[in-house]
Amino acid sequence: MNTNHSKTLFAGPWVGEFGWELFAWHGFLRKLSKKYDHTVMACRTGHNLLYEDFADDIINYDPEFEDTNMWINYGESGFHRDFHKYYTAHVPESKLTIVQFDSYKSRWWIDEKWNNRQDFMSFGTINETKKKFDILMIVRDTDKCFTWFRNWPESHATQFASLMLSRGFTIVCVGKSDSAKWIPGTWDARDLPLDRLANLMADARVIVGPQCGPTHFASLCLLPQVCWQTKSEHATRVETKWNPFHTPTITLPSDDSYWKYHKMWTPPMEDIISSVNTFLTRRIL
Repeated sequence: MNTNHSKTLFAGPWVGEFGWELFAWHGFLRKLSKKYDHTVMACRTGHNLLYEDFADDIINYDPEFEDTNMWINYGESGFHRDFHKYYTAHVPESKLTIVQFDSYKSRWWIDEKWNNRQDFMSFGTINETKKKFDILMIVRDTDKCFTWFRNWPESHATQFASLMLSRGFTIVCVGKSDSAKWIPGTWDARDLPLDRLANLMADARVIVGPQCGPTHFASLCLLPQVCWQTKSEHATRVETKWNPFHTPTITLPSDDSYWKYHKMWTPPMEDIISSVNTFLTRRIL
């Protein structure tokens, strides 16, 4: 890695939630990098796609723990201090700017001018005339930060998949295998790096599931989504605040008591199907 430049930006690694990386981090750094001669990014393995258009060097780092909450990872509190020591030992302080996820606190995303602070780009090549897959499913299944109540129960997801498969629709399950289930009878495309996931989303008509990282990424891949929430603030987020390209979105939120009291919310099957129908060429009765 060549760091012999007058002004070097080193940023990362992002170790918090994926959705926050998408809408309160990588776009911010894409814009910030224009002020520097050289940019070095540290990111999770498989997330290079988010940075390769503006980063001169990319270092992969995978957190040992995934106890993520917004921009926070409770298992990684000392990591950034170690990175700071490493880079200041190799690059003169006067030439190096270090940006860490916990140094600027990405809560500024709620500001009405948040979009002006970031440069976004879309991912994947959209082919409107020929799609390989009809539906992507994200069957969220994790208890990180005690958010089990935001999962999609396997029995309900299986019922949805069986119904759609019986009508001839093609379905692909996405997400991470340690936090999302695969439903038998569907294609298993979990654990894809983001470049391959972006291409998959470009070849699909709609993604459906609880609001989470893959549904947020779909917004940047221009893939319509049907998702549900246990907090009205989250529905607003996916509809507008975290949707810079105005990707078509249907939200099916519960009332906020589900979030407050940690009650599981799954929309009625007929509401999910009706919403998914909006984005399918052939409609299920």
